[in-house]
Amino acid sequence: MNRAMTKTRRGLMLSFAVLMTAGMVGCSGNSNSNGGDGGNGSGSAAANNGGGSAAAANGAGSTNAGNAAEPAPADKTYEIKYHGSFQLDGMKQDSDVEQAIEKKFNVKIDLVNAKMDKINLLAASNDLPDIIRIADPKDVATLASSGMLLELPESLLQEQMPDVINSLNQVDQGLWGLTKVESKNYAIPQYLTVVPWDSAMTFRKDILDAAGIADVPATIDQYDAAFKAIKADEKAIAATTSPGVKKLYMFGGADMQYGWNAWSWLFGAYGSMPDTWQLDANGNVARGETLPGTKDALAKLREWYAAGYIDPAFVTDKGDQYGAKYNTGTYVMGTRGLNQISSPNTDDLQKNIPTVQYVNAKSPAGPNGDAGVWSWGKRQNFVGISAKLKDDPDKVKKILSMLNTIATDEELYKLTHWGIEGKSYKLTDGIPVAIQPYDNDKSPETAALGVGSMDGQGGSLFGPFGNIDLVKKYMDPKLVEATNQYYTGKPDVIFMLPLPSTATTEQRIIDKWNETFTKIVIGEAPLSAYDDFLKWFKDNGGEQLTKEANDLYAANFKS
Repeated sequence: MNRAMTKTRRGLMLSFAVLMTAGMVGCSGNSNSNGGDGGNGSGSAAANNGGGSAAAANGAGSTNAGNAAEPAPADKTYEIKYHGSFQLDGMKQDSDVEQAIEKKFNVKIDLVNAKMDKINLLAASNDLPDIIRIADPKDVATLASSGMLLELPESLLQEQMPDVINSLNQVDQGLWGLTKVESKNYAIPQYLTVVPWDSAMTFRKDILDAAGIADVPATIDQYDAAFKAIKADEKAIAATTSPGVKKLYMFGGADMQYGWNAWSWLFGAYGSMPDTWQLDANGNVARGETLPGTKDALAKLREWYAAGYIDPAFVTDKGDQYGAKYNTGTYVMGTRGLNQISSPNTDDLQKNIPTVQYVNAKSPAGPNGDAGVWSWGKRQNFVGISAKLKDDPDKVKKILSMLNTIATDEELYKLTHWGIEGKSYKLTDGIPVAIQPYDNDKSPETAALGVGSMDGQGGSLFGPFGNIDLVKKYMDPKLVEATNQYYTGKPDVIFMLPLPSTATTEQRIIDKWNETFTKIVIGEAPLSAYDDFLKWFKDNGGEQLTKEANDLYAANFKS
């Protein structure tokens, strides 16, 4: 999933190996993991829950479809302005898949190519498509608050697209908290059964073997012992496992201003998770940087840095710089995305040094048994319907039932997600595998086919959803196995939704934390600087931001 992040404070993530470029279009986040950490899905923060009164004032809201379950007239041909992707803007009108959909459902599709900036312009001119693929919760809130989105009561959705809604609720009912404004629902959340860009730990097995370490480290104490053993024989180990490398580091990092890059696996071992909102021991929402254990995690990183285990360049390295060093064999361990772990393909390091071997593990357990790593959660993007359809309930029903049928009819599901068997994909052990050039979601052939992205979880152009049974049937079993074996993710409990004071407060908190974190780790500031940070946090809007996070959690997510 090379998912272009919407441009907020969230930035690009560095893969443990290199920056990923695999295509999966359903989510707004960028691809998966990095030398410090993994993760991705939604890179951007999402929006707060405000704006309901504005929605009412602007006429957004109820469809006159009501709660009736009657289908739309079958003999009427509807013209549907269809926006299926905010990332791919080169999709072709009258593609193979589009024509099949038109024939199946007796509709005429007017395909709208538009990224989110163009969608916002269309909204400003009151010219939104009938169906809109929306990047983030903030976009849902903005469009709903300005009267552009139709209210979609969950009762209506349950009646018109029951398979999709039942699948969504099986995955995570909390996703409904992302599409509500003033307790009214304005979009349908896309969902993931597994999150392929979440991450797990990967060690160089050939280095562990050279150091005489038989078992993959699973606790912080075992990391200590392994790092010490490798460091003690560093030159000899480097000579045999990483030719040309003069100095071997246990791990490095890059783009550390982003929480998913900043060694979240180490903080997770101490019950912390900076740059996210988590539940504390009392069930209250707390900023990850303020959770007990954060100071101990900083102390451990400071100790490891002083011992020479951490590449000092983490302070300034960017993704390309880190990737270049990784590909020479500089690092012993890091994180990789679950889709990388499950892939049979060799990476650039293995191509450069054919003797390189990997071994994977869960994130390490800390002194109290805690473990965790940054996770984006099981959200993708969102599907909304233009408020212009509020007086055309039959068309609304037609759209909803069409999306439900595509998600549940096996042949339509395969067609919309992979195209034509033998032309754009083949089945290998029952799992669809793209055939070149259709494995590139930006190739002219893929644009003419009309699939969009072959992610198999509802990310395709005309298949935004998938019945959970079909998703599981056609999902790579190796990815499922990797998820079951290694996943220890700790998603943000409010899915990174912005809060009323986010715009004025949060970036200052992030900057202050990053400064404190870096200076403590490299020894430029004492460990007590963390206590100074906590006081600064409280005095500079952190207390108010925390209150807002608790209010949002209680309103949208607390069961």
